[in-house]
Amino acid sequence: ERKTNLSAVVAAQSNWEKVVPENLGLQEGTHELCYNTACALIGQGQLNQAMKILQKAEDLCRRSLSEDTDGTEEDPQAELAIIHGQMAYILQLQGRTEEALQLYNQIIKLKPTDVGLLAVIANNIITINKAEQCRKISASLQSQSPEHLLPVLIQAAQLCREKQHTKAIELLQEFSDQHPENAAEIKLTMAQLKISQGNISKACLILRSIEELKHKPGMVSALVTMYSHEEDIDSAIEVFTQAIQWYQNHQPKSPAHLSLIREAANFKLKYGRKKEAISDLQQLWKQNPKDIHTLAQLISAYSLVDPEKAKALSKHLPSSDSMSLKVDVEALENSPGATYIRKKGGKVTGDSQPKE
Repeated sequence: ERKTNLSAVVAAQSNWEKVVPENLGLQEGTHELCYNTACALIGQGQLNQAMKILQKAEDLCRRSLSEDTDGTEEDPQAELAIIHGQMAYILQLQGRTEEALQLYNQIIKLKPTDVGLLAVIANNIITINKAEQCRKISASLQSQSPEHLLPVLIQAAQLCREKQHTKAIELLQEFSDQHPENAAEIKLTMAQLKISQGNISKACLILRSIEELKHKPGMVSALVTMYSHEEDIDSAIEVFTQAIQWYQNHQPKSPAHLSLIREAANFKLKYGRKKEAISDLQQLWKQNPKDIHTLAQLISAYSLVDPEKAKALSKHLPSSDSMSLKVDVEALENSPGATYIRKKGGKVTGDSQPKE
C-alpha cells in the first residue's frame, strides 16, 4: 500500500510540475502500481509507453479480481473503468478522438459509482466536442482563404491544447513553406512553442532563420538572453557579430549600429572575452575620442594581450589635474551629520582580554 501511495505521488509530481521524477525502483507488480506508472509517463509525454503499461494494468486487474472470491460483480468493473478512462484520455491526447469518445461512452454505459471519474469523463467529452467544432470552423475558414494566417494559428492553438505540440509545429512549418510572405509570424509562433517545451536552443535557431528580424535590436536582445541562459556564450557573440555586420552594410554609424557595438563590447567584457571586445571598443573610441570610459575599457582589455599598446593608449587619458574634483573640504566637514562614529567594542574574553 505504501508503494502504491508513493507511486501516486510520483505520478502527481510528473503531471503537475512537468519534471522527470526520480526512479525509485518500484516494481509494477499490481494494477495500482502499473496505473500510477502510466500516469507518470503521461505527464512526461510518453503516451505509447503509458498505453502499454495501462494494458498491463488491465490484465493484472482482471486476474487479481477474478481470484478475489470476496469481491462483488461491480468491483471489477469499477476498477477497470478507471483504467479505461485513462486509456481514453491517451487516445484523446493522440488525436484519436473517435476512439476516445467510443471508450468514454462505454464507461458511462456501465454506470460507475465513482462520481469523480464521471465528472472527468464528462469534461473530456465536452472538450473533444468543442475541439471538433473548432477544427471544423478553422478548416472552413482556411478553405475560404487558404493564404490567411488566422485559421492555421487557430488549428495550431487547438493542437497545443490537446498537447500535440509536435503536430502543431509541423502544421505551422508546412504553412510557412507554402506561404513565405507570412513566414515571420509563423516562425515566431513556432519559437514560442519550442520555448514552452523547454527547447531553447531550437527556438533560437528558428528565430535566427527570420531574415527580416534577426538583426533588430529587440531580436538580438532576446537571442542573447536565451543563449546566455543556455550558457552558450559563443552563439550569443555570433548573434551580435551578425547584427553588427548587417548595420555596417546597411546603416553604418547609425544609433542602432553604435548601440549594438556597445552592448556587444560590454557582453564580451562581462564574460571575460576582453580580446574579442577590443575591436568593438576601438570602433567606439574612434567614433568618440573624448569617451574616457570606453578608452579605459580599451586600455584594460589591451593590458592582458598587448601591454605596450595599453601603455601607448594610456597617453590619451586626461591628466590627473584636469580630472581633479573641486571639493570644498571645509564645507564638507561642516555639513550636518556625524563625521566619525566609534563602534562599541564587543565583549572580549579569554587570552584576548586587554590589560590595563
